Amino acid sequence: MPAREQHGLQHFLYVATPGIRNYVEYGGLGLSVTNYCRVLGFIGDNAAEPLLLRLLSSPALEWRVAAASALGRVGTDEARTALLTALADNAWEVRARAVRALVALADETVGPAVVALLSDTEWWVRQNAAETLGEIPGGVAHLLEALDSPDKFAADSALNQLAEMRKLPPGRLPILVRGQAQDAPIVIPALVETGLPS
Repeated sequence: MPAREQHGLQHFLYVATPGIRNYVEYGGLGLSVTNYCRVLGFIGDNAAEPLLLRLLSSPALEWRVAAASALGRVGTDEARTALLTALADNAWEVRARAVRALVALADETVGPAVVALLSDTEWWVRQNAAETLGEIPGGVAHLLEALDSPDKFAADSALNQLAEMRKLPPGRLPILVRGQAQDAPIVIPALVETGLPS
């Protein structure tokens, strides 16, 4: 982005959002648009939502990632809808951030969209999807269902998250045959706590 256009957007952020004005006045001059998004998320200024929604569809990857993160802190129903759409972004970084941002905006309707990301090709997206399911309403039920998925990525992601949460159901030991050796430090203590199948 040309410097002139970048400066114009920074000026807009400064004028349009009172929370940013306070930050800039106390030493935040020279922030990039990405850092402005981070600050907006930290401040939780809902007035920034229209701008963040615009940035979420920007061609600049860095802006989309930052906007997705910030929307989880300042967003509304419109932000939830935009973040659900961002789960299909071509960039895995955006999908990974958008799915974590949904934790703060989640209701029972976001579960199926998040479950689909358990099969994503990128590990960070799968990991973030599993963590999100562990924190949203109805998410644990989705994780339990994913244990029986024919998709190894989905089943393993669900297994690891349930084990980490100590919510691994009794009788699930056979699934460990499909697991990875690096999963043992998470899964074995969970099995000890929840009990081995008889």
